[in-house]
Amino acid sequence: MLPQNQSRPLTMEEIAKRRAAVKQRLKDQENLSSTEKSQKEGEEDGEKREEEEERSVFLAFARIYSGTLRRGQEVYVLQPRYDPQEMDLDNPRLCQDDPAGSSSLGHVGPGNANGVGADGGGGAERYATKVKITELYILMGRGVVQVESVPAGNVLGIGGLDQHILKSATVSTSLACPAFRPMSFAAAPILRVAVEPNNASDTAALSRGMSLLNQADASVEISLQATGEYILSTAGEVHLQRCLDDLRDTFAKVTLSVSAPIVPFRETIIPPPKLDTLNEVISEENVVKLAPVNPLLSEGERAEGEIVTVQTPNKACTLLIQAKPLPERVVGLLSSSTALLKALYLTTSSSGGKGQVLLSSETLEKLKKLRRDLEEGFSSEESWSEFSDDFLGRIWGFGPKSTGTNVLLCGLSEYRRGSVWRGVEGGREGPQGYHHSVVYGFQLACQAGPLCEEPLRGVCFVLRGWNFAASEGGETTGDKSLSEDTTPPVVKTVAGSYGPFSGQLISTVKEGCRRAFQVQPARLMSAMYTCNILATAEVLGKLYAVLGRRNGRVCAEEMREGSTVFSIQALVPVAESFGFAEEVRKKTSGLASPQLFFSHWEVIPNDPFWVPSSEEELLHFGEKADSENLARRYMNAVRKRKGLAVDEKLVEHGEKQRTLKRKQIAQLLCTNHVSFLCHHLVYMSSRILPFLARIC
Repeated sequence: MLPQNQSRPLTMEEIAKRRAAVKQRLKDQENLSSTEKSQKEGEEDGEKREEEEERSVFLAFARIYSGTLRRGQEVYVLQPRYDPQEMDLDNPRLCQDDPAGSSSLGHVGPGNANGVGADGGGGAERYATKVKITELYILMGRGVVQVESVPAGNVLGIGGLDQHILKSATVSTSLACPAFRPMSFAAAPILRVAVEPNNASDTAALSRGMSLLNQADASVEISLQATGEYILSTAGEVHLQRCLDDLRDTFAKVTLSVSAPIVPFRETIIPPPKLDTLNEVISEENVVKLAPVNPLLSEGERAEGEIVTVQTPNKACTLLIQAKPLPERVVGLLSSSTALLKALYLTTSSSGGKGQVLLSSETLEKLKKLRRDLEEGFSSEESWSEFSDDFLGRIWGFGPKSTGTNVLLCGLSEYRRGSVWRGVEGGREGPQGYHHSVVYGFQLACQAGPLCEEPLRGVCFVLRGWNFAASEGGETTGDKSLSEDTTPPVVKTVAGSYGPFSGQLISTVKEGCRRAFQVQPARLMSAMYTCNILATAEVLGKLYAVLGRRNGRVCAEEMREGSTVFSIQALVPVAESFGFAEEVRKKTSGLASPQLFFSHWEVIPNDPFWVPSSEEELLHFGEKADSENLARRYMNAVRKRKGLAVDEKLVEHGEKQRTLKRKQIAQLLCTNHVSFLCHHLVYMSSRILPFLARIC
């Protein structure tokens, strides 16, 4: 409780005033009718609820690095994205006092270095706010002490900043101060659930509570889907339970309905395998074609090979697309360079007419180093030798969201278009044509894959051909390959029932990328936890049994010197981690306690569409292959959650009659199923008795 809100001893005069007020209230209630009494009680209850809501306040936890902070002092709250280089610090309007004590600088800055003014919503002034310090506290154990000033080097609490800080910020008396970077955490928010109130009338309270939780917990992520669904992303099972308790008891104060944990997956492709599941070499002699590789494909698409041909609805454009798996080193580089890819995208993006963003010399050097590393990663793989001539110059984009681990590559021999690296090279881009429509279709395909609508990872889509065959009026004349020209011809077609040509091209590229993905060996990727466990030798067997049931594997095991404790490092799939810590403690009687941290994405080796295809597999598994497929189980679970079609047979033989053995009949009798047998006997007697009467 804050010092100003703590109760203090009352004086005799205050006690007398309260006694008189209570007597007057009782006298007024005696003169009221029952209806007026209920109305007044409802008003009093509402006032009490408002008072309870106002009891919770936020204090900014801070440390002073320089100077002294005093009550009543005016400071600037700088968000992590604030950049003083984009501010016009010589503008006298920035130094004007605000009579209200708090002002946003969003309308006083002239704009950034790129000419974006305040009217356009650009510039660093959006991330700076001028406020007046009203409360200062020193943290003393479980309580706080209100003070007038705090010198440098102390940890303190600042009140009244809850409307200006989301998660972290920098407080300074000068706008020339660079903002500190946001806090980073080792545990990534990988566990997601959907949250909604039990009563629809509590939606506003839930929205307010989610905002407060997002502000109070720096490691939680909250997102609102297009369907209006709130998604809560946490670092683990314990963190999730803590966030839900805070929502119910402190922030929202409503009853919640929480969905089952939403486990993220990724979709990828691998090179064609050379060995079957029995480690036998796959050859044309021992392969038996029993079923298609991927049942999601149609018969025509299965015979196309690696390169897929797609056509726009108006038959004006034909595209040839191929999907290839990226090298592991390249995927790792792209995954760790998200911020650089975002900066690279901003240099080449001109959406909204805001112009291009200038890169600093440090960012430019990092991008050049990233390009050199990518060149080394691709040159080390023999399968990419055909693109050795200016390979990275052929890259049109990354996906999804222009910062992912998927690549769109132009495989045309003579066709040239400004690549994503033109912001680093300093070159200019030529006419746009329909280049952006192709890139946007690629982005849509990367956001949701064909297996279970999960994002793609580590896939390269190569544009092998791009042919136009259209004239005025939308009639096809002759194919014209874009490899002969540097600019695609403008297709003068009437939109008609097909819509604009750019929209047709976007949907066609998306479907072409999905089909090219499906003709390759597709795999699911599971998020993996690194599990650190300390256990004694007596419980190692039970611990390994739990890891085996959870599809985990032990990576390292060592005994600590001078003790009987083993330090075990294992990998556990996130999909199998729910209740893992509780089961470990239960099986080991509390002698082992795991710690889980997000590690990486790992390819599940099982093919989700696997069926026996070689003679050895047929002898070992049979034609049906009823053994459990882990990847297929994960894929079907995600498809069911998203409402997609699932290839499962509820009843395989509908005409098969159910037979009961003596043991089953005894079990039915023991479980109060006498009524079933009675109905069965009545039915049989109604069929047999007329037959016997006819014989007699």
